[in-house]
Amino acid sequence: MPKKRCHNRDFNGAFTLIELLVVIAIIAILAAMLLPALALAKERAKRIQCVSQMKQLFIGCNLYATDSNDEFPIWGGNPSDPAHPKNVINGNWYTRYIFSGPVNQKVPQDIGLYGASASAGGQFNNFGYLFAQKLIGDGKVLFDPSFRDNSALSANQYSNPSFLSTDGSGNARSSYMFNPWVLNPGVNNLRIIQKVSQAGVRKIFIMDYLSAGNPPNLNAHYRFQGYNLTFADGSISFAKSIQAVNLVASGQPIGDNVSPPLTNILTLLQDAVR
Repeated sequence: MPKKRCHNRDFNGAFTLIELLVVIAIIAILAAMLLPALALAKERAKRIQCVSQMKQLFIGCNLYATDSNDEFPIWGGNPSDPAHPKNVINGNWYTRYIFSGPVNQKVPQDIGLYGASASAGGQFNNFGYLFAQKLIGDGKVLFDPSFRDNSALSANQYSNPSFLSTDGSGNARSSYMFNPWVLNPGVNNLRIIQKVSQAGVRKIFIMDYLSAGNPPNLNAHYRFQGYNLTFADGSISFAKSIQAVNLVASGQPIGDNVSPPLTNILTLLQDAVR
């Protein structure tokens, strides 16, 4: 009798080259479909972590006020530096400052009169008061986790010789804006909310930094085209305002100044979550 031909693969069960190529192609297609979704999920997780950090900062501000005659952390106010009066915010970037002192030096955790460091000869401002009084641990909560290490707003910029240190300009700055509302932008730049007793209003108290031009590496939540906001009453929301995003993308707030355009952006963001 003639022998039957066997068309099955070898007895060792190995895949043929064609079968392997098909499997690889399927895996590549699945990866192409899943990776964007995984990246989006990762960014959403970082946005949630950002909310948690803002909450810690808000709690820290209120704990600080408990021992500071009801006052929140301040900007300026040191008589030795009359160019920076207490809580007069003449520049949007003022709201980010933590500490100013010697270049590339570890930020100390001792604080003296008018926010001056007793050991390093520098000056604390804003959230720096929380760090100095050890109300926010190692200070990592001052930096939005969404920023990559090469961003000017990342914690990595303040890690020489180690975190938390001043940068090459002698400053340490948070990636969050703190207490940005002023009475009359460009005319009277005194902060509206200086004490807990003034915090009943629904005004932005802590938020992601507004970087003119809206470059992706300076916008923590660029993919989502919005900003995390913590209000003076403790509530936290994600604000997505196309008008506000477009204004920032067009170059506002101009020169980082505290001005009517900045107030307009803050108002648009607040209205977006009402």
